[in-house]
Amino acid sequence: AQAAACAAPLYHEARFHTEGEPHAASLRSELFMPCLQRLGLVRTFDHLAAGCVVRQLRLGGTVRLGLSISAQSARRDHWWASLMVLLRREPELAARLVVEITGEPTLPDLDSVRDFCLQLQLCGCRVAIKHFGGDSGNLAAAKVCRPDIIKLDPVFIRRAREDRFGRELLEEMLALCGSFAPSIVVDGIEREEDIRVALEAGAEWLQGCGVPLHDGAPARGPGGRA
Repeated sequence: AQAAACAAPLYHEARFHTEGEPHAASLRSELFMPCLQRLGLVRTFDHLAAGCVVRQLRLGGTVRLGLSISAQSARRDHWWASLMVLLRREPELAARLVVEITGEPTLPDLDSVRDFCLQLQLCGCRVAIKHFGGDSGNLAAAKVCRPDIIKLDPVFIRRAREDRFGRELLEEMLALCGSFAPSIVVDGIEREEDIRVALEAGAEWLQGCGVPLHDGAPARGPGGRA
């Protein structure tokens, strides 16, 4: 997530790539996640993804990475408990990890989700709710998790392009999200006009292929706070 001005990115979203190609293409989760859900392998995939991201963070530097996981994985099982032990031992690493939880129409046990998010934050990680407003489960997740970051579903910037109602809806969503988290990201920025519309609505952080110079990472708008 990145500001519209040339500020440092809030963090970079980790993505997986195909192997064996000269210019590996990013794998879009919406293409393969339904298959993993049918096979009951979502949590296994999320565990593997978390391991890859942690190894990448261990390479050093100051980059902050976002790990996107399904709401199904947002519970403190044996595997996550082991990872949290590692994060507590390496606070510098934990501080550069953002765990993005993708909302779903039906969330698992809310008490488990709240405990999962709290334990991550106690380790020094930040928690983000992804695609906020796109599913009915997002609001419940925001209430119980008290996330550090909320990422609006791209549908809101698309609607804001169309008419005044869409722009007012975006403003209202930004105000609502501000009561749940200190940092709000408008996702789905695809063109310069989107940047203007988002900033006029009060956006602080932007993400998408239309955000210049920052490879789609969430970016801060002029005058925004870190």
